Formats: sequence, structure tokens, C-alpha cells
Amino acid sequence: MMTVQYLYSETVTVQRALTPEQTLEIVRMATRYDSEIQFRKYFFQGEAPLGGLTREANGKSVLGMLSLNLAKGDRVEIMTYGTDGDVALRTMVDFLQET
Repeated sequence: MMTVQYLYSETVTVQRALTPEQTLEIVRMATRYDSEIQFRKYFFQGEAPLGGLTREANGKSVLGMLSLNLAKGDRVEIMTYGTDGDVALRTMVDFLQET
């Protein structure tokens, strides 16, 4: 039997200043889902070589998420892949957009 997988993605601007503890809360929330959750932080807008720089991290990785150093005003793309990806994506977006 073939399993159907789903990909969801949304780009948001972080609306809250995140402490390391709040970043750990993102990881805790992400581990509740079966889906893969990936965060991509955009450092500069524009064309290469200076624009378009990004860094990615697994949403379930403490070190990966802390290395992104998410802060208020950062532009982040959240991508989820799996059967509960829609709910996982909405949870992550809502958390980052709380003020």
C-alpha cells in the first residue's frame, strides 16, 4: 500500500523576541508531530552573491534551532512534510506570530 505524503510551506515574519527557552518550546512542539519540520531563515534579500543567503534547521533539533538565533523581524520559511504537516505548520506559524 502506498502512503500519501503532504508538503506544506509558509513564510512568516517573527513577531516576538525569542529567548533560548522559547526556542526550546518550538522544538518541544515540533516533536509532538510525526511530520518533518524544517525552518529556513533568510538573512539578506536580493540576488546572489550578497542576497538570498539562508540557513536551515530541523525543527526537532535543539542545536539546529538555537543556531538559527531567531529574533523579532526575521523572515522564516517553515516547511512541513507528512500527514499531520498542516497542523504542525499552523502551530509553528501561530507561535512565531504571537506578540
